[in-house]
Amino acid sequence: MKHIKKHSYSNIAFVLILLLMCTAVFGATRNVENIPPAEVPERHDVGYVPVSDPLAIRGVAALASWDLAAADNVAEQMKTEGKWSSRDALAFRSRLAFFHGDYALSSQIYEELNSAYDVKDPEKFGERVKKLAEIMKGVKSFESENFIVRVTPGPDEILIYDALETLEKAYDILTVDLDVKPTSKVVLEVFPSFESFELASGLSEENVETTGTVAVCKFARLIVTTPRALMRGYEWRDTIAHEFVHYLIFLRAGYNCPIWLHEGIAKYEENRWRNQKGGQLSPISQSLLAAAIKRNNLITFKEMDPSFALLPSATAGQLAFAEVVYCVKYLVHRGGFKLVLNILDRLRKDNDYEKAISAELGEPYPRFMAKWKKFMAQSDLESIEGVDIVGIKIRKTGTRNEEEEEEPEEEFDENDPADRYSRLGKLLQNEGRDAAALIEYKKALEIQPNNVYLMNKTAYMHMRLKNFDDAIPLLEKIAHIYPDAFPATYKRLGIIYRHRRDYEKAKEYFELSTDINPYDHEVQSALWKIYSELSLEDERLEAQRKLAILVPMSTTSGPVR
Repeated sequence: MKHIKKHSYSNIAFVLILLLMCTAVFGATRNVENIPPAEVPERHDVGYVPVSDPLAIRGVAALASWDLAAADNVAEQMKTEGKWSSRDALAFRSRLAFFHGDYALSSQIYEELNSAYDVKDPEKFGERVKKLAEIMKGVKSFESENFIVRVTPGPDEILIYDALETLEKAYDILTVDLDVKPTSKVVLEVFPSFESFELASGLSEENVETTGTVAVCKFARLIVTTPRALMRGYEWRDTIAHEFVHYLIFLRAGYNCPIWLHEGIAKYEENRWRNQKGGQLSPISQSLLAAAIKRNNLITFKEMDPSFALLPSATAGQLAFAEVVYCVKYLVHRGGFKLVLNILDRLRKDNDYEKAISAELGEPYPRFMAKWKKFMAQSDLESIEGVDIVGIKIRKTGTRNEEEEEEPEEEFDENDPADRYSRLGKLLQNEGRDAAALIEYKKALEIQPNNVYLMNKTAYMHMRLKNFDDAIPLLEKIAHIYPDAFPATYKRLGIIYRHRRDYEKAKEYFELSTDINPYDHEVQSALWKIYSELSLEDERLEAQRKLAILVPMSTTSGPVR
């Protein structure tokens, strides 16, 4: 763990306003008017009036290229030249404060601008940044060698050390892979609720629940929603690494990298911070890809544009990610990761990705497409029948429990015998008749052996009846097929191995659970005890710190099972 500094800010807020940049640094030929939100950098403005002063134009251009140091120099020059309160200076300074994350100051300067010059604000920037400044009042900031992490006081403070550790590991590996380094510390901002993330990102609740978009990389920062905002949490550590890849791609290629390649590289690289090989896909993603190849209904690159968040379903989103990962894998197969970097370098000068790929491969683009699809078709993809797409579930107010987290979204189908057995099992379970409930769940599971919800219910009943040997294969199967969906699966495996005094395995599974839902105080408590058993003093103290934060919470998972 790199050295961490802590600060407290009273005037910092989180924001991501999805309007188009009036001032572009990297030339583009495609029409960018009214582009919906994307997960990666676009030419966005923040609702300001256009500037005409040459110095202000230079400052805005520096911000557009995420060169905050150059933008700060412009601000100092404005002060020296007596332009500090001019119309264009106020517009630029408000924008600069926004990029620095001081949204209270940004709002204050914007109000001064509006009061003095009565500027038009059709995108309601002033109103939005004022709300965000209030939401993020008192935000805390923690620093490591290369990153700054900002969270609101309270439960999200438990993310700090793990976030910085993840990002520093990612920095060491990804800056080598992408062969580019940021010139200043990169900021990660964690929004305390889905509502604040929605306000900042412009993504609707439907966008998030449909495609699982919970993070963005824009305005020289990484912006994520707290795992607390989602019913089951999410794989937040890989997610922040994923967004950091987007950041590095922007530094390498500017605004010209197409969304499909942006997401392909980010997904390919997101687990590299764990010292794993790039391009790993879960069995469910492989199954979706295999089925789409067989049916010849792949999602086109055009359909992925301008944002994966706007794809029609969670299935479409997961399939799109699988496709673009395999496209990057194919490029790496052809010329190593250096080939990918060469394509990015060409894109920095010209956004025609077909021409860039053709030039690097020395063949027409249609031939590349045909070879990529053949490469996918000939890959050893794992194909599992009857798997479920587990989408994002936004947590509403109130408590949550593991049964609620694991319930399917679909309506009960009385014509489906598996549903009938499952319904009966649930009724028996509610009556405390665990052995009878288990019989019904097993009947349902015989019909749908890969149904994740039935596997979870059956495993839970086995655990209630102390049939640990029968629960383990089901839980391990869930963890294999759905590695980042159900923190309770890892929790239950941790409980079993702790019961068996296999503390190393218990530690592994409990830590995997916290990678998805770090707010379960019973898991953190179990880890604290295991770290003590294993004489891991640093880890024990960190778990103790987290427990001190989590004890007052009432939104953790239910009793240990």
